[in-house]
Amino acid sequence: MKERDPQQWCFVSGKVSVLETTLLREAFFQELSPLEKREDILYRIRDSSLRDYFHTTDDLLDYEDIVNDRYQSQVREIRRFSPSPVVCDFFLLPYEFMNLKNFLKEELYGLPPAGRFPGTISENVWRELWQGGKRPSLPDVYEEALSALKESRTQGKADETGDPGLVDSILDGHQLHYLPALMAGLESELICGYVRDYRRLKGILMLQRVPTGSEAAALWFLKEDELFKIPVQGAPRHWREMLLEIVPEKIVEKIITGSRRDLLSRYEKYTGDYLMEKLEPARYAAFGPGKVFRYLSALTAELFNLRLLIGGALNKLSPGVTGNMLRRTCF
Repeated sequence: MKERDPQQWCFVSGKVSVLETTLLREAFFQELSPLEKREDILYRIRDSSLRDYFHTTDDLLDYEDIVNDRYQSQVREIRRFSPSPVVCDFFLLPYEFMNLKNFLKEELYGLPPAGRFPGTISENVWRELWQGGKRPSLPDVYEEALSALKESRTQGKADETGDPGLVDSILDGHQLHYLPALMAGLESELICGYVRDYRRLKGILMLQRVPTGSEAAALWFLKEDELFKIPVQGAPRHWREMLLEIVPEKIVEKIITGSRRDLLSRYEKYTGDYLMEKLEPARYAAFGPGKVFRYLSALTAELFNLRLLIGGALNKLSPGVTGNMLRRTCF
């Protein structure tokens, strides 16, 4: 989709400038992090922009639904006023894929029903697509992902172990493969650079998880990326060596320093913080898609931090553990 005149972003950029004032600052999360009692958590939340969403301690039990609904409604509101919807669709797409994954795991492996994330595609539509139906109004990526999953099952790769991880690996690959097509026509070097590094960092994360010899099959969506040329061809290349070509060495050192058990958590935290930092130039833009994208990235980090801290407190996790996992905010 070709981006319209950049000046058409003026209205939604102004709206974003107002919404930025309601974003939760780093100080809020630092104050929320050590709290363990529900009454104390509610008191801190009620003293923030979340006051209209949490009224009693009982609301904390539904925190996931509340913060997810709040996030989705804000993203969709921005989408409604944006000259190009793809800036918002980048952030909405993962939730549609998560719902599809959960549907497939229930359907194919009998896993207990998972909580549904807010989305525009119903479970009936997922069932129709899985059974071979067509939905021309939806992007082709969903049908392509389901077709690839069916092919893997036909080839006997799926149910030998009954591992639902097959659903994750196939759908994750198709979601990441689709991103350049989704963002095509959006003339923003900042966003294009972000998406490029986002896909690469997700690819390196997958590289750490896949068994030796499975690199080409897992990273097929990056076969055109020069950085992944060697592992996609089946030759070994250490993920740390590749990571150094994307992020500063000091970030790599933060990732590798510490216990092996927490390596992936550190990877996701510090690479997520790096991506947020890449959007800093948009802070000084008067208008444009970059300004909107940066706000939505900050809103996404806010959602992660809220789910982490409230969920951690309710599940009696150590404040020190959850506090170390907090994502960087823009403010």
